[in-house]
Amino acid sequence: MNEASRPEVFINHAPGETRLAVTATGRLVDLVIARDTETNLLGNIYLGRVQKVIAGLNAAFVEIGQADAGFLAGNDGQIFNPDTEKPKPIKALYKEGDLVVVQVTREPSPGKGAKLTTRLDLAGSNLVLTAFRPGVSISRSIT
Repeated sequence: MNEASRPEVFINHAPGETRLAVTATGRLVDLVIARDTETNLLGNIYLGRVQKVIAGLNAAFVEIGQADAGFLAGNDGQIFNPDTEKPKPIKALYKEGDLVVVQVTREPSPGKGAKLTTRLDLAGSNLVLTAFRPGVSISRSIT
């Protein structure tokens, strides 16, 4: 890789805001602006603790360090192949106090915690790595 094509990362921090820019071959590739007042949880990954399992809802509430516990639906709380397997009830998977790694799939709303999943996705600008799924996914935005 020659010097001109090597990516560069620029970080600028000011009170209340942090800006990060990535350039390659002199062009902007990615720009992220994070404001201290914004609480964007979407995509964050947490080690949570199961607070309560509700068999009737087939769901669990998971403490992730926010004001309200996150909601983990039964099908989002496990990895299974829907073509060959049936999902297990959530009460067979978790009990109160269990630790579980979860990712936020929907922001919390007033009085409701974030929606969670155990199917972790790590997304970059062009690729997505999905836990427990073979292969590499390429972004649909590439044309």
